Formats: sequence, C-alpha cells, structure tokens
Amino acid sequence: MEFAYPYYTTGCDGLARKPGLTGNFKPDVEAPGVDGLFFAGDTYLGRGLAIEGACKSSLLCFERITG
Repeated sequence: MEFAYPYYTTGCDGLARKPGLTGNFKPDVEAPGVDGLFFAGDTYLGRGLAIEGACKSSLLCFERITG
C-alpha cells in the first residue's frame, strides 16, 4: 500500500517530552481560574501515550463536567 503523502516523525511531540511534565505531573485537564474550560490530549493529565492518553484525558474531562 502506498500513501499519497509520505509521513515521517522523529518521535512523540508535546508537553510529555519535557522534564517534570510526565505522569502525575502533566497539566490538569481543567483550566485554573477559568470555569468550564477543559483540555484533552495526550499531553494532559491521564495515563498512556498518543491516542490512548488523549482518550483517557477526554474521559476525565467528561467525568468532571458531568460530575
């Protein structure tokens, strides 16, 4: 199978690659000081990398929104 656009990456980018911003130290999914603003993605609070981390952080957002 050939793709129309070649894709190349040197690694996973985002906050998770910076020292001190991994695991439980990732930024929270809820914005401090701004009611109702949430963030989801693999570089926010939640376990896992790439799509797994993004899905888990979105579920955490959902839980906090719905209570």
